[in-house]
Amino acid sequence: MSSVKRYHFPTEQTEDSVHCIVVCIDHYLTPKAMADSSDERSSGDAVQSRLKEQLKDWRELVLRLHSLLIWQTSEASPLILWAVVSLVFAVIWYLDVSVLTTLSVLAMMGSVIDYGLPVVNTYLFDPSKWSSSDETKLEKICSELSTNWTVIAASYREWQHMKSANPRLYYAVLLSSLLGLSWIGNVVHNLLLTYLLVVFVVLFPGLKHKGLIDKYSALVLSYVCKLKRN
Repeated sequence: MSSVKRYHFPTEQTEDSVHCIVVCIDHYLTPKAMADSSDERSSGDAVQSRLKEQLKDWRELVLRLHSLLIWQTSEASPLILWAVVSLVFAVIWYLDVSVLTTLSVLAMMGSVIDYGLPVVNTYLFDPSKWSSSDETKLEKICSELSTNWTVIAASYREWQHMKSANPRLYYAVLLSSLLGLSWIGNVVHNLLLTYLLVVFVVLFPGLKHKGLIDKYSALVLSYVCKLKRN
């Protein structure tokens, strides 16, 4: 049986919220949910194997990039990430290029990097220095990525299940979210919204590694469970 991750809630939370979390956990421990979890683990293992094979030529760079994203390289890692993203968006804002041009340039840069970096990688890093500890780190990274993909897929299935189980709640949440996003898009500039989104995505691994995401996602989970129960 897969282990259930325990969250520690603030003492001021009501017993009703804690009971709601227990109900949600019991739902995922039903035989059907456990069977689905077994299928997800098998699928996750297959994704992990394919991902590891695809990253074979990038493995040294992946380890260094991962260390930077989870803020292990230095204490200034989040500041470095924010500065790089800000510089890129400052250039885009200064040049005032169209969206199509921006996407085309980014695609060309990605193609050049995809072709050139594996070649340069052989000159920058000595393959003979690749150790078993590095291999373990790469396997852990691939496992984390495959797990995140599995969680996203499971969340999408739960969202679709809500559509059939509680359609009024489903459409209320969906329409409210779309209405809020349309209002935000009308008030805030598109480039600024994209910038904030990219900054969040870049800083997310570090926030997750430091435990900040788990701390606040537990509170959100409590609220969602209360909505589903009602």
